[in-house]
Amino acid sequence: MSSISIVLPGEGEPVDLGTTTMRILEDGRTTDERIGITVATLAPHTDGPPQHRHGRHDEGFYVISGTARFTSGNTGYDAPTGTAATTAPPTSTKASR
Repeated sequence: MSSISIVLPGEGEPVDLGTTTMRILEDGRTTDERIGITVATLAPHTDGPPQHRHGRHDEGFYVISGTARFTSGNTGYDAPTGTAATTAPPTSTKASR
């Protein structure tokens, strides 16, 4: 594994989910499955991508404008501009380090 991964502007894997567009910058392949990074643009007044979890890597989010809604189970969190949110896989599937 390389000690550095570079994704230049305009690179990454584009994903179109209708009301949400994403550019995957890191899917876990170059970080030994530790973290995933995307740039996502959500249309106003949409829920964003469906609730899901990654079984092998953490995800971090930073809201650069507007308010994003994060949901875990039946609990929702409204995250305004400047908020950071991190999700982790279930502890039972995370390899010990």
